[in-house]
Amino acid sequence: KYNYKRALCKDPKFYLVENIKAKYSILDKDTYNFNKSRFIISVILTGAVVTGLERRRRLNTV
Repeated sequence: KYNYKRALCKDPKFYLVENIKAKYSILDKDTYNFNKSRFIISVILTGAVVTGLERRRRLNTV
C-alpha cells in the first residue's frame, strides 16, 4: 500500500547525497545502485595519482 504522506517526508541522508553530488559535480546519469566496496574502490581509483620517481644510486660492489 502506497503511503502518500510518508512519500512526502524527506530523509536527511538524501540531502547529504544531493550535497555531495553538487559539491563534486556528479551527474544523475553517473549514479547507480552500488555497494559500499565498489564505492570505496571508485573513490580510491579516482583519487590515485601515479608519479615517477627518479633515483640515482650507485650499486654496491662486493
